[in-house]
Amino acid sequence: MLYYLSVAFLNIFMRLFYNIQVHDRPHDFPKGQLIVSGNHSTWLDPIWIAITVPRRIHFLAKEELFRNPILSFLFTAAGFHPVKRGSADRRVLKFASQRLNEGRVVGIFPEGTRNKDGMGKAHNGAAYIALRTGSPILPVSIDYHKLGFRSVIHLRFQPVIVIKKDEKIDRQELERVTSQLMAVIASGLSHHE
Repeated sequence: MLYYLSVAFLNIFMRLFYNIQVHDRPHDFPKGQLIVSGNHSTWLDPIWIAITVPRRIHFLAKEELFRNPILSFLFTAAGFHPVKRGSADRRVLKFASQRLNEGRVVGIFPEGTRNKDGMGKAHNGAAYIALRTGSPILPVSIDYHKLGFRSVIHLRFQPVIVIKKDEKIDRQELERVTSQLMAVIASGLSHHE
């Protein structure tokens, strides 16, 4: 309930402050297990995705955001889950896998951290979780020239990447899925001078 109330409030606030343009969002939005992945250049990215996706998203977020008790309560209530960066966190894998196996949506930013100057190097976490659970990935390209009042923010929904469940995940397949995902996201970005 708190998630939907937060999203409704943020939707009004964000659309007053920014000119949000949504492109190619599926009319029949995918049902069942789904990973939503986008590029990550500002802390606002998960909010922009949340207000444009008609389903509740369980985002993976860096654990530093949970250090403040009040923010920790709000993030947890809104379905965010802390991730310890720089290590393979089994709790994160369990959390994401459970949500996906329940037919829910998990939000993962493959870069793991914000990259203000274009796209950074992606980690294989999204690909690993997708392959392990057989979850399709919905890539979203988040594009803008610069941030400011009434800046135009483009969210381009790309075609769903269908993933076949694979119990024996090898490095080559991980790299292939990650490269495919990042190439699709990059295809929806314009190159600003």
